[in-house]
Amino acid sequence: MAELLRKVGALFSMDRSSELKHQAADTDNDAVCLVKEPPTCRTHDSTGQPRTARVAEAPSNKGQRPEANARNGNPSQAQTPSPTRHIDRDHSTRRRRKSKSAWTKLKLLRKEHKALMLEHQLLNQTLGNAISEKDTEIERHQAHAHALQLELNGAQRLTTKLQADVRIAQEGALRVIEKERHTYMEDSVVRNRLEIMGDQFVSWARRHAIEDVALLKSVPAMKMEDIIRNLEDFCAQDSWQAMESTSPAIATQLPLLLVQASIAKNLLSHVFSNPFFYLPTESQSKACPTPRSMRGLYGALLKTKERDAHIWRSHTLRILHHVRSEPQGSSWIPYLLKMFSSRLAREFVEGPVRVLLRPVINESEHTSRKQSLEKLVFAAADLAFSLWMQRVDITCSGLDEMPRFKSSRSDLMTLHRLHHMEENDCSLDGHRVVLVTRPLITAWGDENGENYDQHKIWAKGTVCVEETLCPDSRRPGYQREG
Repeated sequence: MAELLRKVGALFSMDRSSELKHQAADTDNDAVCLVKEPPTCRTHDSTGQPRTARVAEAPSNKGQRPEANARNGNPSQAQTPSPTRHIDRDHSTRRRRKSKSAWTKLKLLRKEHKALMLEHQLLNQTLGNAISEKDTEIERHQAHAHALQLELNGAQRLTTKLQADVRIAQEGALRVIEKERHTYMEDSVVRNRLEIMGDQFVSWARRHAIEDVALLKSVPAMKMEDIIRNLEDFCAQDSWQAMESTSPAIATQLPLLLVQASIAKNLLSHVFSNPFFYLPTESQSKACPTPRSMRGLYGALLKTKERDAHIWRSHTLRILHHVRSEPQGSSWIPYLLKMFSSRLAREFVEGPVRVLLRPVINESEHTSRKQSLEKLVFAAADLAFSLWMQRVDITCSGLDEMPRFKSSRSDLMTLHRLHHMEENDCSLDGHRVVLVTRPLITAWGDENGENYDQHKIWAKGTVCVEETLCPDSRRPGYQREG
């Protein structure tokens, strides 16, 4: 638009300058004509060359009008136009043509200017509408951003409050943990409780195991093989037939001994080998980590920093002990221990070992048997959980630590009562251990998280040995596994 206005202004200036130049030229020409010589008449001579003849000057009729000259008998002056007027008409004609051309251009430029002005107005209107819409959208976004900022501020305040609550809860839990450190269970108390626990399991086995080994002859050999297979690391024999031919003292008591060994392997070893034994399995809960996954994490930490791993395990269990379930508000661990004990007792009485138990008369007797075993398993699990909360490490061993019997190693193992051995009797030293009826439970380290290369025996292993001495009587020194 500015360019168009500039062009129109330049055109008007050029036309005005041209007009002024023409007027000045006309004025000069008029002045020249006034001082020029009288007009001459050009003719040609006989050779064709032009020659100039001066026109005779007409008599002066100064001050007379043309009509008067005609009346006075001078028609030539009346009919002949003035040369100056001729020149004026030519200049006037050129000026009119140039003016007409300039006027035509001006009208075209005005039309173009009008069209551009309309377009400019339309663009201004469109731009104004677009700006108005953008302003509205910006205001809407600003309002939304303000609302989000208010929401964010509220969330930050809530997060700060929750963090403060968590910090208070953590500090409270740590204070409870520090307070519980003074309730560390003494070794003598642990040994006494483990002894009582073992005697209770033996009593249960005596009460429910069949007495006559002859009743096992009607049991399919495959079922007996399943029992031997499930006693890995607690039974040295690899088949039922080899177990029967071990010795007369063992053969006559096989049902009771195998039930005791199954309790040691499938119940006690279960709770004293994994500090996370009580957690639900994959089939019971998808949201909770499994005992196997947590044991794998614990094992990985042990390979990195043993002391820190034991402290982490101890603190984790202490915190879990104070977790409350909703909506009852009771501790979560007793509930998990009860669920674990119920499942383990049911699997035991309904598993392969059921062929070694006395037949039940009705369902009520079966339920009573299962519930009595469940109580014992719960007590063992509760004791194991209390011991795992301490910083000491616990191992539960079978044949791997007791391959042969030695009376000099009475701190590790003791003979089963069926052998009727007197104290300080060394007649069975070096004999191979064929069955473990109670596991060896050992504690490593102390409550301060130190001295993990030193151990103390919490519960001796109870073993049955061969009555004949095998050629290889070597016994490796007792070392911590893994």
